[in-house]
Amino acid sequence: MGIIAQDIKLILILYDVPLIFFSCRTNTVGKRLFIQFSGMNFFPSESNNWITRFAPIFYWVTVLIFDWAKPYGTVAAPLLTIGLFFFCTFLSVRWMVVWAALYTLTVFLVLYYPSVSCLVNDGRPINGLFQKNFRFAGFTSVAVFACYFSYILGRLRAHHNSLNNLVSSIPLPVIVSNPEGKIMLLNDEARAFMKIDETLAIESLNYFELLAPKTHRGKCIAEYIKAFQHDHMTQLNIELEFDGQRLTGHLEVLEGKKQEIITILTPA
Repeated sequence: MGIIAQDIKLILILYDVPLIFFSCRTNTVGKRLFIQFSGMNFFPSESNNWITRFAPIFYWVTVLIFDWAKPYGTVAAPLLTIGLFFFCTFLSVRWMVVWAALYTLTVFLVLYYPSVSCLVNDGRPINGLFQKNFRFAGFTSVAVFACYFSYILGRLRAHHNSLNNLVSSIPLPVIVSNPEGKIMLLNDEARAFMKIDETLAIESLNYFELLAPKTHRGKCIAEYIKAFQHDHMTQLNIELEFDGQRLTGHLEVLEGKKQEIITILTPA
């Protein structure tokens, strides 16, 4: 049991380093986005088809045509900023870097080359060096952040998929849950054992309601919570119960920014 849990722990350690860096280095908006995604069992899927990979080029052309046709000043920079924030949620970091570079070059030409800025700025060049420098620096920062956010989402997807695949391959009922008892992940053996329909969202399941013995529910919850402060060098077991059948839960805490615990169920 300990070897299996250690394998899962190793995967989390390998993927947790950049997540900790991200949460410490980015601004408040970035932290909120990280918390939102890391607290979910679903991450926006990374695009693998050519249509979505090249969607940024169609958006880029649309923005330039709109900027050229409208009767007032250029809006290319804010519109391309919106595009970067949208595309970074599903493009791989390699493609994100390509399109971010194209968008940044476009904004540079619009701001600093009069022949280009006259086309999209109602026939007038953009004046004011400070204004141009400020707008370009702001857009460049957004482009870098979008690429980095795409990278972080890719790591989150890999972390989620690796843990999911490993837990699913274990030939014993396995449950991953958080300190509040919210179940984050179940393998097929656990679903079959507890007769949980595959269409039922696991977010609605509670560890204590499913497995805490009715005769000493409070003791079970206390031992579960205590496991998060337990010496992780030793294996911790707790008494559980499901549908009248006594079980032993072999617990192992998964260290990371957000602690979770893996429970491997065996007959008592």
